[in-house]
Amino acid sequence: MMKKLISLLLMICSVSFADEIPLKLEFAKSEKERTFGLMQRKSLEENQGMLFIYPKKQLATIWMFNCFLDLSLAFLDENGAIFEIHELKAYPEKMDPSRKVLTYQDLPLYPLDDPAIYFFYNKRINSSFLASFALEMNAGWFYNHRVSIGDLVVWDEKSGNAHILRKNVTSK
Repeated sequence: MMKKLISLLLMICSVSFADEIPLKLEFAKSEKERTFGLMQRKSLEENQGMLFIYPKKQLATIWMFNCFLDLSLAFLDENGAIFEIHELKAYPEKMDPSRKVLTYQDLPLYPLDDPAIYFFYNKRINSSFLASFALEMNAGWFYNHRVSIGDLVVWDEKSGNAHILRKNVTSK
């Protein structure tokens, strides 16, 4: 009975990765690049994003300190498979205009006990599993492009060209 049910399910649905979405990525490889991320950005092109590359698998943390854009975030495993997607809210009004953080070197303008640091720390997103990468895109991007858990992100660091191989579940 179980074998017949499994066979029937396999006949009804087939999964492939034939659907591709092109991307243009920037890479945050160093600790400084990962820390600064997309701070101060006022816009991103439709299929532009930033890929955070961690030196080893880890419980990754992303926060929206000094960001102007709401973003979508995907945590990826070592193979580039998406295992979590989150929406991130920017709160630019929580930043002090007299202490603009325009570069990594400006971060000490906000000491660790600053209320803004405390606010953003409490709004941070942590991966539920060990992540090798994190991908930030415009807010709603993953939903709008029907990207979901299990889809693959493939990239070339030299060119910045990338694409998402979206699972394509079709009925026969």
